Amino acid sequence: MIDIKPKILIVDDELGICESLSNIFSDKGFYCDIASTGSEALNKMKKDVFDVALIDIRLPDRDGTELVSQLYQSNPRSVYIMMTGYPALENAINALNKGAQGYVVKPVDIEVLSALIEKKLKERAKSEQITEDKMLDYVQKRVKRLSSLEKKKVDA
Repeated sequence: MIDIKPKILIVDDELGICESLSNIFSDKGFYCDIASTGSEALNKMKKDVFDVALIDIRLPDRDGTELVSQLYQSNPRSVYIMMTGYPALENAINALNKGAQGYVVKPVDIEVLSALIEKKLKERAKSEQITEDKMLDYVQKRVKRLSSLEKKKVDA
């Protein structure tokens, strides 16, 4: 059986934050990668699928909320969580409107962030299961209907 680790992309121009979060989440069983700019994050998301992206709101080459919007368009299944040292209600609302599912303030409380990631990944898994269940139900009903139609043709 293949054990697939969830993947986190950490996007922050402060290398110390990236390394710290990477070490913490690696110890929690995640595969972690880092990016220091929005462009680097976009390139990494084009090459790989990440379950979670932790994104600083202020990046050297673009606003983090704009990056979330760009990433969300190509990877809507990923969980996007904004991190900021400059909390403002307007930033939080803007981030959530652009596709972020969470917003945390630096210095990040690891337990709060871990709980948020776990909650969002569980919500995503539940949503995907509902979709799979509906698809299975549709296929079973369709097969049954086609079998019934085929039987009617044979009987006729």
